[in-house]
Amino acid sequence: MGCCGGRRAQVSSPPTVSRATPAGAWATTARGALSAGVSLRYRGLGAFTQRSPRTGRLYACGGTGATLVVDTADVDALLRTRLFTPV
Repeated sequence: MGCCGGRRAQVSSPPTVSRATPAGAWATTARGALSAGVSLRYRGLGAFTQRSPRTGRLYACGGTGATLVVDTADVDALLRTRLFTPV
């Protein structure tokens, strides 16, 4: 039988999260830095949370006007929601 130590380390790592604030944006990732950051402005009302099917990152905004730094691989998916515009 093999050891599950590698799996344990993978499961215990924190999820990838990107959050925005009205004053600016910041991102944290368990897998390292964003491949490239693109700034998008949130136009919706209330909070927004979505996990990207492409990169697995979790994007969250608190309210209208927040700026979110998004991985280039996830930009199209967020723009399709029509809740974001490029900055």
